[in-house]
Amino acid sequence: SVSKISDNQYILLDDISGSIVIEKNNIKLDGANHVLNGNNEAASKGIELTESTNVIITNLEITNFDYGIHLFLSSDNTLSQNKISNNNNGIWLEHSSNNNIIENELTNQYAINLNYSPENIISDNIISDCEGGIGLIYSSKNDITDNTFSNSQSAIGLASYSSNNNILKNIISDCEGGVAL
Repeated sequence: SVSKISDNQYILLDDISGSIVIEKNNIKLDGANHVLNGNNEAASKGIELTESTNVIITNLEITNFDYGIHLFLSSDNTLSQNKISNNNNGIWLEHSSNNNIIENELTNQYAINLNYSPENIISDNIISDCEGGIGLIYSSKNDITDNTFSNSQSAIGLASYSSNNNILKNIISDCEGGVAL
């Protein structure tokens, strides 16, 4: 279950099966290291943010969804210190800007994908055993720094007019592909 600590702070008290849809701005969801578990249904989303601003999602384990965390038309949000695994897609941003994706662990999925999503920070994430690490399509001016990639098919891929991205100080080991432009 979810407990409301204040008007803008929520904490999980137990593991949850099913999705969480966040419809409010300026909130913090602390998973308290509990599990949000899906049933692998097509188009299922563990956490969904649409037109959301200033939302923090932290300390949550998300598994068995089509999309672990999905942001659509959302900006200025923070996804930090989450363990996201065994989804088809870990973190998926569409038309979303100025978000921080930091200090997450992503395994066994396509880790992070940005579509039409400029000016995001993707930093200090650990990505392992994934089909793909970080993919950008029509996404420019993003900072991709200090991430660690291992045992994955590819680390970083930029396609279709993804320009002016800063890719610095990432560690890539035992991946079939490094950085594809």
